[in-house]
Amino acid sequence: MKRGLILLFAFSFAFAFPLHANTIKPRSSADQLRKEVAAFFKSKDLTFLEKNVEMVSVSFLINAKNELVIFNVSGDDADACDYVKEVLNFQKVNYNSAKPLAKYEVDIRLVKE
Repeated sequence: MKRGLILLFAFSFAFAFPLHANTIKPRSSADQLRKEVAAFFKSKDLTFLEKNVEMVSVSFLINAKNELVIFNVSGDDADACDYVKEVLNFQKVNYNSAKPLAKYEVDIRLVKE
């Protein structure tokens, strides 16, 4: 009898407070990281580019100090690749990675104005 009363009390307590499902999709963390890395080039002078638009792929990891450590930069224009590596290497980011020292790859679109 006592066990049944405790069980009934537990069920009534559990169903007394409704739980709401979170239907809002969280932002993709990779998308957030890509936007943060691309923001380093918002106000930069890109007049040295040969084409109006250059696509550059960057491979990096985030160290313990939340700094970008660049592994590889690839693209059609060697000057653009060197510039991206120079600007991004050891820049601090606000991104909190789930896995420490995980490798990331981001595509950056440089637009000459």
